[in-house]
Parts: sequence; C-alpha cells; structure tokens
Amino acid sequence: NTIEAMKWAQSLGATLVEFDVQITKDDALVLMHDSTVDATTNGTGEVAKMTLAEIKALWVDSHAQAEPVRVPTFEEVLIAFKDSDMVLNIEIKCGDTDLVPIMVDQIRQYEMTDRVRVCCFYDNQIQAMREYAPEIPTSVISNSMNSFEELISRATKFESAYFVKFDQFNYDNLQKLAYRGVGAFLWTPDN
Repeated sequence: NTIEAMKWAQSLGATLVEFDVQITKDDALVLMHDSTVDATTNGTGEVAKMTLAEIKALWVDSHAQAEPVRVPTFEEVLIAFKDSDMVLNIEIKCGDTDLVPIMVDQIRQYEMTDRVRVCCFYDNQIQAMREYAPEIPTSVISNSMNSFEELISRATKFESAYFVKFDQFNYDNLQKLAYRGVGAFLWTPDN
C-alpha cells in the first residue's frame, strides 16, 4: 500500500496493482489495509478517527523498502500513475459509502475511469459504485465459493466480476461463472 512498492512492481513488469483505500475523519482517502494504522505504521489508532494530517505524520513500517515512507493518499497514487499504462485495482476496505463520491470524483478528475476497477466485500459499496459511476468496473469479493448461487446472485445483481480467495478456488464453480458471463479473479495466490 505504498507508491514505492507499486513502482517497484511496475519495474518488474506488473501491469496491474491492487491496493486498499480507507477514509479519514476529515474525508481524505488514504491507502491502508486495516481499519487501524497499528500493523503497518509507527502509530496507533483507527483510520476513521484520525485526520489526514495525523495519518501523514506516520511512517510506513516496512522491511521491503530501504527508506521509510509516508502513508500515501489515493490522489497521490492517481498522480503517480496517471501517465503510465498501470491498471489500478482499488479495494474499498470500509463500509462508509461517503467514500465513493470522493474516490470517483478524483478518478474522473485525473481521467482514469478506463484504468481502474473497484472491488469490495461490502454490497452497499458496490451498489453505490454502480449508481454513482456505472462506467467503472466493479468486483464483489468473497472469502469462499461455498454458496455458488449466492455468489452468482451478488455478481449479476451488481453487473460485477467476482474476486475469490485463492485457497477457496473451485475450478468447477469458476467454469460455471464463465458460462454465465461473470469474470473471476483469484486473490492471494501462493504459486
């Protein structure tokens, strides 16, 4: 969830990066996987209860990067990749739909609607995306493929693709998705 890590991936030939977006107390969008900053920064606290200034004062705690870096904003990511071919897969990590218009307005401002896709576990977020920005592709996310009919229902309801956790991979269900015209992506593969 840093621009430096994404640029490193790009230097290795990646053409798509995935990152996580949360909303701060003052309605700024920042990249953060967890609802708190505890696991990935030198600080503590809930993202939704912190201001952008408080978040920007933190260092990202990463052994993969030689120099400590700040938590990036969503807009900083858009600026960093605006003039590249990189596709941005944005995961909305919270259920707060106030995030959607802010995010979409920034995507439109930088004319990147054709280079982003948005995914989320929360149906209310996907519904908000479909209503506010039908031109931006979306994907519903699930930890499992246990209920195939529910999976198909969610994906078709939102005219979305489907993200399934790699260890829940079920080839037969993926074939059925393809037959019904639902795209599928696997996340967290180990090989």
